[in-house]
Amino acid sequence: MSNKRVVTLLPTQVGNSKRLLYKIKYMRIAINKSETGSGKTYESIYILEELVAARLCNKVICIVPDGVTNSWVSFVDKVGISYGVYSHTQISNATDFTEKTM
Repeated sequence: MSNKRVVTLLPTQVGNSKRLLYKIKYMRIAINKSETGSGKTYESIYILEELVAARLCNKVICIVPDGVTNSWVSFVDKVGISYGVYSHTQISNATDFTEKTM
């Protein structure tokens, strides 16, 4: 991963992102239940970048809403790790998966 960030957080997103990052690092799981439009995608990509930089993550599986699958593929591809991005519909129907191995 390069030193250049894929996303930049707004000040209102920083606190929640750090809480989620802590939970992932120490509890190995977190769910972002923020309001629609609050920037969950950007927060999640920021967290992913932090985990990759700390060498705590080298691949990721993302389950995302149908309408944001393509943007997630684009963002995670820029982070430069192996990934699988799946929409809820794809998981339900077990079809059309987007995966990339580095």
